[in-house]
Amino acid sequence: MIVAKDFLHLGSSASINKTLSRLTQEGKLLRVSRGAYVRPHEGRFGMRPPSTESVLQGIEASSGETVVAHGAAEANALGLTTQVPIREVFFTSGPSRTLHLGSRCVELKHGSRWQLLLGKRPAGKVIRALSWLGPDAAPAALMQLHSRLPEAEWKTVCGALDALPTWLAKLISIGVCRVSDEAEERTREGLADVDAGRVVDQQLVEAWAASLSDDVPLPVPGLNQVGE
Repeated sequence: MIVAKDFLHLGSSASINKTLSRLTQEGKLLRVSRGAYVRPHEGRFGMRPPSTESVLQGIEASSGETVVAHGAAEANALGLTTQVPIREVFFTSGPSRTLHLGSRCVELKHGSRWQLLLGKRPAGKVIRALSWLGPDAAPAALMQLHSRLPEAEWKTVCGALDALPTWLAKLISIGVCRVSDEAEERTREGLADVDAGRVVDQQLVEAWAASLSDDVPLPVPGLNQVGE
C-alpha cells in the first residue's frame, strides 16, 4: 500500500500527488482510494489489481488499522449459511471508505468496538457471524458451532460478553458460558472425589459391564472396591 502522505518529507503535497497521478496514468500504480495506491500485478493477460487480501494486509501494516470480515462472510465461511455475499464488505477500526480494485469494489465500514474486539481469531468470527444472523437464527447456529470451537475460544467469547449487544450476550451466556461453568464444576467435583479416594476400580466396572448380557449380571461395583 502506497499512501501519499508518507512522502511529504520529500516535497510538497501538490508535487507528490502529481507524481503519483503520472505513475497511475502510466499503469505503474493503481489508485484504490483517495491518497492510496497499490502496485498492479503483471500476469499472462496483462496488468491486474492485487488480491483483496493483500490490499487489506497492506492497509493494516501501513495504518495500524484492524480489518476483519463482515458477519455475512464469516457465517458463510463457518458453514452457517450457503449464501455467498455478492459485495466484499469488511469492518475496520479506521474510517469508512470504498476501495476500487479494477472492476471490484471493496467496502470498508467503520466497525463497533465489539465487532473488532477479538480480531480474526475464531472467537471473533463467531461473534460477527451470530450478530449477522440475528436473534431468530443465531440460537440454532450457536448449537452447530458449540462443538466446533476449542474450549479456549469459547472462554474468550464468554470473557467478552460485557461488550456485546444485550441479546447476543444473553444468548451466548445461556447457551455456552453457563454450560461451560457447569462442566468445569463437575470436573472439579470429580477431581475432589479422586483426591478423597472416592473411586471405583476400573477392572470391576469393566467386568460388570461385560456381565450385563449374562443371565445373572454381577452386582454394581461400589466405591473403593478393588479388583483382583
